[in-house]
Amino acid sequence: MDKEIAKLSALLPKIALQQYINKCLIDEIVITNNIEGVYSTRKEIGEILDDLEGKSKNRFFGLVNKYAALQSKENLSINTSQDIRNLYDEMFLSEMREEDPKDVPDGQIFRKSHVDVVSATQRVIHHGAYSRADYGLSSFIHNKRKYQSLL
Repeated sequence: MDKEIAKLSALLPKIALQQYINKCLIDEIVITNNIEGVYSTRKEIGEILDDLEGKSKNRFFGLVNKYAALQSKENLSINTSQDIRNLYDEMFLSEMREEDPKDVPDGQIFRKSHVDVVSATQRVIHHGAYSRADYGLSSFIHNKRKYQSLL
């Protein structure tokens, strides 16, 4: 199926394909935000996507910018839990500092205590891990690289 989609998309004008990709990206971000109780509009995300030079650093700029970079096949190397923290900081840190400094992660890599992701109605969607999660994550990343090298 992927090969067929790739063949068909190659027949489309580049601008049409880019518009479709942008629409999917916008929908993904807005729907995910909605699930997590974060208000955003398609217009707001679209305006950021249209201005990736970042003349105006709107909220969600880091998130939209990273999605766009991944879409353009930017190499994303994740080898340690610190790499994940760096990625997180690139996407969210400046926005968090502006909106609510108390939400900035307080641990070396992750938060010192667990944090729950809740819906708009305060229903817990995800229970966050405790601060020692970076040890397990580092081990996971190491084993994943080891496994990939065998392929």
